[in-house]
Amino acid sequence: MAGLRVALELLLAAERVRQNGPAEDYVGARVMEGLMMASLSLTAQVSARMRPEE
Repeated sequence: MAGLRVALELLLAAERVRQNGPAEDYVGARVMEGLMMASLSLTAQVSARMRPEE
């Protein structure tokens, strides 16, 4: 869960820079895509681990 929170915080910060910051500080579409993919992967892992074992 901690890794997911960090990835989402970075994604939010990068999006705020994209919307409100100078263009030279924006990380770029590839980094944004990577942060989204990391968030999705971590969410899937957390979801799988939280399921009760049968």
